Amino acid sequence: MTEKYVYLSQPKEGFTYPVHQGTTFTYKLPVLSNDRVPHMEVELISANFSSKNQAYREGLEVKLLTTASNYISQDNKGIHLGFLEPETSQNNWELYSLQQNQNPMKLVMSTYETEWVIKLYYPSGADPDDISFSEIQHASFLFKLTFPEPKEITNEYSRQIPL
Repeated sequence: MTEKYVYLSQPKEGFTYPVHQGTTFTYKLPVLSNDRVPHMEVELISANFSSKNQAYREGLEVKLLTTASNYISQDNKGIHLGFLEPETSQNNWELYSLQQNQNPMKLVMSTYETEWVIKLYYPSGADPDDISFSEIQHASFLFKLTFPEPKEITNEYSRQIPL
């Protein structure tokens, strides 16, 4: 297995915030794998978000607006990655950090993804569209990507083929 880490933050380029669509972050991805492996495991390791608005005391849910072969959701609003819980409040800024699960989800996704759209929701599923771009101080996400070696894929499937 090969592991890579992808850090997505709030750069000047590659970060969009459509004011009327709530807290939506769009990131252009680099080439994720040069090997000929079609899938990877994706795990959200860390996430931080800070804003001026302190009305989100119940926290925010992080969703990735794409599909994964091992994930099904009743709300069809993307893949649930975790919850951001409020940590500290200072000078009218609220800092939120990822609440880690004991067994984090490892999503099976295509290695050919070129863009990820991450959206924050209230835990109830409602869209917090009352936050404006000027109220966001920081947003960052760290992902761990795990790629199988091409030979591992062949060896794994060859055991399942009868001789």
